[in-house]
Amino acid sequence: MRLTKAKSLLLLVSGLLLSSTGPLVAGEHPSETAKSSVIRMAPPAPVFDERARLAELANRRTGHMYSAEEASQVSGIREIWEASEFEPFLRALRNRQPYRPKADKILMSAKPAPIESGASSGFEKLFAAAGENDAYIYLLVPGMADSLEFRQEQRFASEWSKSASGYSIKNASPIFAEMRLRKSPLEIALLQHAIDISTEAHERAWVAAGEAKWEYEVDAQVAYTFKLRNADHWGYPSIVGCGTNATTLHYEESQGRVTPGELVLMDVGAEYDHYSADVTRTFPVNGKFSAAQAEIYQIVYDAQEAAAKVARPGARVSDVDRAATEVIKDGLLKLGLITDRNSKEYRVWFMHGTSHWLGMNVHDVGDYGTKLEPGMVFTNEPGIYVRPDALDNLPKTPENDKFIVAVRPAFEKYKGIGVRIEDDMLITPGGVKWLTEALPRRLSEIEEFIPRAREEAAR
Repeated sequence: MRLTKAKSLLLLVSGLLLSSTGPLVAGEHPSETAKSSVIRMAPPAPVFDERARLAELANRRTGHMYSAEEASQVSGIREIWEASEFEPFLRALRNRQPYRPKADKILMSAKPAPIESGASSGFEKLFAAAGENDAYIYLLVPGMADSLEFRQEQRFASEWSKSASGYSIKNASPIFAEMRLRKSPLEIALLQHAIDISTEAHERAWVAAGEAKWEYEVDAQVAYTFKLRNADHWGYPSIVGCGTNATTLHYEESQGRVTPGELVLMDVGAEYDHYSADVTRTFPVNGKFSAAQAEIYQIVYDAQEAAAKVARPGARVSDVDRAATEVIKDGLLKLGLITDRNSKEYRVWFMHGTSHWLGMNVHDVGDYGTKLEPGMVFTNEPGIYVRPDALDNLPKTPENDKFIVAVRPAFEKYKGIGVRIEDDMLITPGGVKWLTEALPRRLSEIEEFIPRAREEAAR
């Protein structure tokens, strides 16, 4: 998280505080003229009880700033200075001299009085610690070298260590990552609304795919729905891939043809008030899975179910991934796409992890070794991708040559099929909640929904 991200966080809090009272309920939007009983319209935006909101802010100490007094009471933040005071403050810090801006440079303060001669400056403990080489400056800076996003922070940390003595730079990122792992009720409500918008976008796109000629026409329904429901934007570039394009993990071009008989893989998620959904479905253009497509789809579905069964407080994301992977391996072996379930052969067809944290970023921050706790949100997204060039790109080794010969018949049968199913999961005290449960996921549900929704749209 950079300074700009921190600003976004403050804006987010302010956005919450401007909401009025009322529950999260399904209902029609005033702007919606076409009544629908098939496509699930996103419910109205979440609104909150004022007293409950203030109580939670006080409990979480998020730093909501309506006044200097409230800021000091809730967050401990006592002052905000103009950015121009940053360099003079650092110079004073290096020289171990107390510093306070002139009154016109202080934007907010709970105690605006200037430092008086002989009075405590508040810097004494810090300077004493610096004298013992035991003072720290906390900075949001990643551990990796030459980060493009955090280059400015890394440069500052490097220059500071050369020019100042007594102070050490410490990375504050783990502190914020730990805080962001556990979502509050307000955060979950915002995330759920982003998911509801995404659900409507998916279903509108499924309907449009029946008449669409190009992937971008399907993608346009997603962009339209995000705008219609007042989402900030997408949480990540939308993925809409038909046929073999569905076998490319991050296919963002949406320039291919939409062909009846093929599958469309849609990985799209709205961002609402800084919280991002992440939802993937794979559906048949003509509304009916072929036998081969259904075989692949069912394996991925079963892997998702297995992952959800082990998702509970005390488990880890690695347990979720392991449960899904075991089902994928069994399925691939049954289809003939691998010869040894105890090897890494399955990685030819399932090359990514099952889960990642979800929140203010689509791949949110957090330690993946952490035990799952109520309030944590992550994705459940196994997949199988039979790329047409997958066997051609394997390294030329005797083992791979033998593998290619063995799986060639199955490869020819399933070639060009890509399936991913992705849902957003909330850990609860008793297990897990599917935040994306409103969007059809079971094969039979998809086949039932598409013709019904298209028929209604045609009326």
